[in-house]
Amino acid sequence: MKTELSISVIIPVYNGGKSFQQCLSSLRAATPTHKEVIVVADGDTDDSWQVATTWGAKVIRVLNRGGPSRARNLGAASAEGDILFNSLEINLMTDYPAIVKMNLNREL
Repeated sequence: MKTELSISVIIPVYNGGKSFQQCLSSLRAATPTHKEVIVVADGDTDDSWQVATTWGAKVIRVLNRGGPSRARNLGAASAEGDILFNSLEINLMTDYPAIVKMNLNREL
């Protein structure tokens, strides 16, 4: 039986810019080390997908923009974590994924 839950963080992005880089930086600083970061570049015309690749995220590129719901669903379909965390806001509280994971692990 698995004792440690893993987290997949899904981030839909369209031309994320500086705030997107801040989001990735926050995730890197987050407490849980066993996490998967999935960025769905939803028809972006800037270099968001390349930035995500540089940060080590798993990147799904969508050439024609389909909106955040479609992007989240694509990310969820490729996620491998026990917990799926959909980042609705680009600026994520640094320790939020850790808090979620800690509380769920307590329930096991």
